[in-house]
Amino acid sequence: MLERREYEEIQMRDVAERADVALGTVYRYFASKEHLFAAVLVEWSASLNSRVQRDPLTGNDIPTQLADLVHRVVDAFERLPQFFRLLVALESTPDAHARVLYDEFTSRTNDTFKQPLGDLDPGEAAGIINVLMAVLGAVMRSWARGAMAPEAVEERLNNAVRLIFSPAPKARRRAAISRRSDPDPTPR
Repeated sequence: MLERREYEEIQMRDVAERADVALGTVYRYFASKEHLFAAVLVEWSASLNSRVQRDPLTGNDIPTQLADLVHRVVDAFERLPQFFRLLVALESTPDAHARVLYDEFTSRTNDTFKQPLGDLDPGEAAGIINVLMAVLGAVMRSWARGAMAPEAVEERLNNAVRLIFSPAPKARRRAAISRRSDPDPTPR
């Protein structure tokens, strides 16, 4: 149902009718709508991992593989934008059952992102994932509100991957700084 409609439009009664079960049966397994749809997100995250297993990431190095993975994530949200909007809605849910499943969704997603980082120190890999998830969340929020095209989202994410794996940039010396350090204050 979520593939065709927005989360806010779907009622638990609709789910029960679609599943051909009593509404009470749905509530027996899911305490709330948030709980049910958090379970949907967990299942959806498994599909990303399955896809990576079926169709391995391209490239022979970590940045190329991460860029491929980021592309797949952006493509999935572009095909099903309501899933990203659901994710945003569930980030702050007060429902304890939904929060547990949301954390499982996050963990599974992070596990998928760990795959190309397997040869790195686990602490460094976790830091890289934290940075990528922060950038991903920020650019996807911009995309969701129509402020950024999918191509720009991927470009920003690819830039983040490139920067993470690049040597530290060298600071540029500004002309004003070099003049202040010049012992001869005479204008030239």
